[in-house]
Amino acid sequence: MKSNNRIQSLFLALSAIATTAIITAPQAKAVSFQEQKVSQNDFAVVAVPFGYQEHRLEIIEQISGKKQCWQESGSAPVKLDLLLLDFDHTNSCRRIINTNGYTLRLNGRDERVAHVVKIVPNNNELQLVAFHKDPSQPSIVIGKTNGLSDGAMKMILNPGWEITKRVHEGEVIDHLYLSGKSGLNTYSANPNTISTTASTPITPSKPNNTQPNNTQPNTLANSVDQIYNNIVSPFLRDLSQANTNNQPRQ
Repeated sequence: MKSNNRIQSLFLALSAIATTAIITAPQAKAVSFQEQKVSQNDFAVVAVPFGYQEHRLEIIEQISGKKQCWQESGSAPVKLDLLLLDFDHTNSCRRIINTNGYTLRLNGRDERVAHVVKIVPNNNELQLVAFHKDPSQPSIVIGKTNGLSDGAMKMILNPGWEITKRVHEGEVIDHLYLSGKSGLNTYSANPNTISTTASTPITPSKPNNTQPNNTQPNTLANSVDQIYNNIVSPFLRDLSQANTNNQPRQ
């Protein structure tokens, strides 16, 4: 019975501590970013092959006056020779390979929740698509390669889409945007297009041979007593003393 009373007191004390922490925690402020237009010629949106007939998105920025980062050839699709892979491009090229370096921006607002940007094969080309996580909502085609080829290909952005840079507190920073408006270039999958996405085999789970927890009641009671004596009791004593001091004198 003594242990049960102490467990109840422990829960009450922890609840009081948690409530106090929530009340006193500072409220996070929402950050609103702006964007700055940039020269589109300084950027290449690239479909880079990897794995088995798959492609990932990379965005390459050419630093003005520095060593050339890529070379283009052809028209449909535009093939890219990624020159930056053959030298130390640290001071010549910025290579963005994941969403740590870019964000989708729709209608002038950052969009990190509702959409996922992927490269998919469709209509004998690769398309850069912002897929809506809600299947009932339309997905948006941001750009396309206008054909297929081996090696890296340039993704031609659709009208209304462009690369911009993030502005934070009036300062232009290197974080990039794929910036455009919703309602443009709605994605429609061709049922005759064969998906080249490799499936991941599911490994059967092994039987759980974990032994049951044989914690003895006495051990649990001792642990409760230690927590009560070392934490809860001093907390309740201080709380009671504070309430007594705050009462008005007669």
